[in-house]
Amino acid sequence: MGGHATSRCLVRNLASECGTVLNRCSVGCQRAKRGDPKIHLSESNSVNESHRGYFPLTVGLIIAISVGWVFLPIGQWLEQAITWFRADPVGGPVTYAGFIIVSALLLIPSTIPTVAAGSIWGLFWGFLLLHVVSVIADMACFLIARRYLRAGFKTRCLDKYPRLAAMDKALKEDGLYLTVLMRWCPIVPINVMNYLLGMTALPTRQFFWA
Repeated sequence: MGGHATSRCLVRNLASECGTVLNRCSVGCQRAKRGDPKIHLSESNSVNESHRGYFPLTVGLIIAISVGWVFLPIGQWLEQAITWFRADPVGGPVTYAGFIIVSALLLIPSTIPTVAAGSIWGLFWGFLLLHVVSVIADMACFLIARRYLRAGFKTRCLDKYPRLAAMDKALKEDGLYLTVLMRWCPIVPINVMNYLLGMTALPTRQFFWA
């Protein structure tokens, strides 16, 4: 029980610790560039201006989607897509699986296709297909991060920040419990979490079962 309590504390501190690390890295990069405070001020102002530009872009995107939903035959397109998926017993599931896997690898939200699986193939077969495809997609993200990102994360973060090293050790020793806990109470989106967990010492078998 003591180990589980410690694991919960580590999970609660994960978000704040990651934010602290990112903030320190950002400050360090700025200091490494130049020592002139005026230049730092101008750089921060330019960053703030670029952030302000995201708001009208987001509003414009929402308006465009709303207009398209009203004036374009999106409902008809969806019905045609569902009909095609149902009519092709092989190509439909394969295409759906490919879309889910690519969306996970590219960190694209796939909420609508996830819900659509039940409408297309029914509750049982839709859930079964979605479960199998989701496991494949999650494992792909995890293994890519383990292969290409683990070494850099260990060198640049674990060797410098003791708390992250402690979290890494906890995931190695009690990874199944922690991963299930994070799945139920996600700190970050699932697809992003798969990459983050791949950078840790979490055993692959425990990630698979979680």
